[in-house]
Amino acid sequence: MHFTVDDEAAFLERRDALREQFATWLQSHQMAGYPAIADLLMHWKVGYADGALDRWSVADVETFLFDWCLRVLSAPPRACAEIPPSVAAFVEFLADTGLLAPGGDLPAEVRRYCEAETTRFVEEMAAPSRTIAGLPDIDDADGEDDEAPVIGPVRLPSEQERRDAVRAIPVLRQLRALARYCPPPGRQLTGKGNLRLADARELVTTLETGDDPDFGGRRTLTSAEDLPGLSWLFDLALQAGVVRRSKGRLLAVARFAALGELEAHERVVRAAVVAGLSGPPNPFFPALAQVQTVADECVVGLLADLLDAGADGLPRESLVGTMAELLDAIFLGLPPLVELTMPGWVETQLERLARLGVVTIDGDQVTLTAAGLPVAVALVRDAGTEVLLRPDPPDATPAATADLLGWLDDAEWMDDASAWIAVQPDPETAVDRLMAEVCAERQQPAAVLAGLGLMADLAGDRALAAVRQQLGGPHDGLLVTWLAERSAIQPETIDPVRLFSGLVEILLVALDVEGPQEVVAQFGVGDRRQQLDVLDRIGRLTHPRLPELLEAIDAHHPDKAVAKAARKALGRYRRRTAADPTR
Repeated sequence: MHFTVDDEAAFLERRDALREQFATWLQSHQMAGYPAIADLLMHWKVGYADGALDRWSVADVETFLFDWCLRVLSAPPRACAEIPPSVAAFVEFLADTGLLAPGGDLPAEVRRYCEAETTRFVEEMAAPSRTIAGLPDIDDADGEDDEAPVIGPVRLPSEQERRDAVRAIPVLRQLRALARYCPPPGRQLTGKGNLRLADARELVTTLETGDDPDFGGRRTLTSAEDLPGLSWLFDLALQAGVVRRSKGRLLAVARFAALGELEAHERVVRAAVVAGLSGPPNPFFPALAQVQTVADECVVGLLADLLDAGADGLPRESLVGTMAELLDAIFLGLPPLVELTMPGWVETQLERLARLGVVTIDGDQVTLTAAGLPVAVALVRDAGTEVLLRPDPPDATPAATADLLGWLDDAEWMDDASAWIAVQPDPETAVDRLMAEVCAERQQPAAVLAGLGLMADLAGDRALAAVRQQLGGPHDGLLVTWLAERSAIQPETIDPVRLFSGLVEILLVALDVEGPQEVVAQFGVGDRRQQLDVLDRIGRLTHPRLPELLEAIDAHHPDKAVAKAARKALGRYRRRTAADPTR
């Protein structure tokens, strides 16, 4: 029952056994709780606390709830409300089965704390200012974040293409028809707030839901909830604000009726995603409900994959694999029952996304539609992932075009850049404007260097003139060196510090893109004496990444004298900056 982060295999085996025992215990004692939450609790104890699964205190529970969960978990309020009681139930399970060791707090104390803090926990989990850091692996207790992912570039459809696609979505017509069916004072509902049977039968025909209210003559309709197609539309209409319940009646909402077609579509899709797209939970396996809730939240991950895939889309199997990876990362392993059930959830999610006009399913291939692309971009961005857009050249800005450097291949970028220049009233001024954005401070040196070469291929001498206008700017050294290499500027007229600063930038680009061998290949131009002279000069600079460059030359240069000179220059640099940190 005691593990460290190095005992991953043993911990996972013990965790799985405890989860199964806990699930059986919950069922036999008719206790409220979710084994999946116990998984998270045990993961936290081993990865971030003392690793003792058999000893628990109120302080442990407080740290788990109000530190770890707030940093790494995302869940709707109803799911958050189940976390504290599940924690209390797990401690009670350990005590009842003789697995709880002395030294912690009594289970009753843990239970009282969890019950007292549930409301505050739900409120803090729902706070809009909360930042979710992500769930690290068990062997990554430092929680070191990877570089944030970037999706795209994504080319959005034109507004007309999007409107045409939205107008072809049957669900929107069905929802507006349902609203028209409920003018003031509205339609009477049953005592449980459902549609009356007569209304349900009429709407099945009016809305063309595909339901059979007679069930092929096998049984009698007793509730509108027995009609899955109509029930989904009814719940979606309520969630999206198309209709509302008021004093026992179903009433159309005028505010939704006034929305434009694009705004209405996005609201309906968002409402469907929030409500969950995988269908109702299985009543025979209540323990799956928590995992299914998380799977519905992970739909945004499927949309991100589809955005990144572009016009070709992805096979269904790939999206099922994405969902499995997301759930496995959150729950640190999936029980066999989840592995069996999860593909069906994804299938239902995709089918409903298709009904909402977000995706098209052609055989096994799934692609985003012109209506779904902009909504997917908005949802993925809301989830905290950057999506890079690729505007149509006539509608682009020079900044947006320049920012695609490095994200598009060279030929695609030149196509977009030349198309943008072609529609500008003054092509020469357009080259100057685009070059200014290529050389802007926000651009990384690798992007600047790539842009300079592409602009030279695109605009020739005009590009060289445009580069000269950017001298003295944030990438001055790189620009000076680039111009000198093309004999577009006389090196003897330039301060050597500017030239060698540019050389450092170019070599650092080579280091980042190709590695240290490329640095040595580019640096090794000229004889040993010239290389030693260059090392002496760049060693006097104060570039913050100069140590990386000197270390690469020291470690990989085949000439021992040059490598030794790089090592000495590195030592001088460190002594100099240590004596004067402001440098």
